[in-house]
Amino acid sequence: MRKSGSPTPGQRIKSGVAVLISLVVLIGGGLYVGNKVYDRYMQWREEDDYIGQGEVEVIVTVPEGAGLTRVAQICQEQDVIKSATTFIRLANRMHDPIVQAGRYRMRTRLPAAVALDILLDPSNQVERSMVTIPEGRAIWLTLDRLVEATGLPRSDFEAALTAAQSDPSLIGLPSYSGGQAEGFLFPDTYEMPMQATSVLSRMTTRFGEIARELELEDRAAELGLTPYQVVIVASIVEAEVNREEDRPKAARVIYNRLARDMPLQVDTSVSYGLNMTGNVNPSQVELDTDTPYNTYLHHGLPPTPINSPGRAALNAALHPAEGDWLYWVTVDLNSGETRFATTYEEHLANVDLYRRWCSEHPEVC
Repeated sequence: MRKSGSPTPGQRIKSGVAVLISLVVLIGGGLYVGNKVYDRYMQWREEDDYIGQGEVEVIVTVPEGAGLTRVAQICQEQDVIKSATTFIRLANRMHDPIVQAGRYRMRTRLPAAVALDILLDPSNQVERSMVTIPEGRAIWLTLDRLVEATGLPRSDFEAALTAAQSDPSLIGLPSYSGGQAEGFLFPDTYEMPMQATSVLSRMTTRFGEIARELELEDRAAELGLTPYQVVIVASIVEAEVNREEDRPKAARVIYNRLARDMPLQVDTSVSYGLNMTGNVNPSQVELDTDTPYNTYLHHGLPPTPINSPGRAALNAALHPAEGDWLYWVTVDLNSGETRFATTYEEHLANVDLYRRWCSEHPEVC
């Protein structure tokens, strides 16, 4: 029998439902408010810093001599960190943190603390690039290779070269270069530093070492030449012949022609003046095009080197062979065999050898 005042089963069910609904409302409201608070918190956090594990992989280059402020700016520019100020504030809490120059594999949108930890650990550096610059490359081809090896903008190298025209010492050019870098970016294998000026300085420093070993300035004076003229001659030798025994002979041909005031008629110089590279045989139109490097139209040496010569070519220019040759022609482009002649008739016979070789190897010529 039901006691007076006790709730009926239906009333108890309704009360339970009401409580459940109240709990759902309270929980839902709490979740809503919680989400709002969390969103506001995240928004506040991300005003000065990123949160998470980062997104897109990037390589960050820290130049030599860069302080923390510059490092922070570089990271912000590449969207690695949200705020350079936050990065510097964290760094200032440490005891003289040092970020070594180098290339670091990082990610965009990293928390500043994570980015700083990565940069303070030298083991996170990407291995520095080694680059080999072959002999006889024109300066624009050398720059192509340096840009590829370092990842630095070409404009950085061009700016350094432009500045060196006014102050050759900025990249270590010899005073007799006149601020022109062509011919002095010595061909060798280098470990690439992280700044364009440092890259170029290493190459000119190497040139200076080789020049001292060869006693370039003293030997040039003995030949009655300036050091710069010797480098120009060496660049022509480098471009025109590649066999060891032919280099001193080619240098002698150049000096013999200069002594007789004969035009040098060097095809590679003509091509250089037209920004042409490779194994190029100028057309008649190109041979008739007037540039300062057209040694058919202008007597004497071209105004600058036409590439960066190596040790052997420099040595040949300083120690030419004895002989009265006035002509040369490479008669076999595969082996590099070069014939030298004292008379024009002998030269024409050698040219005929070259033409016959080309008819048998049209894919090369």
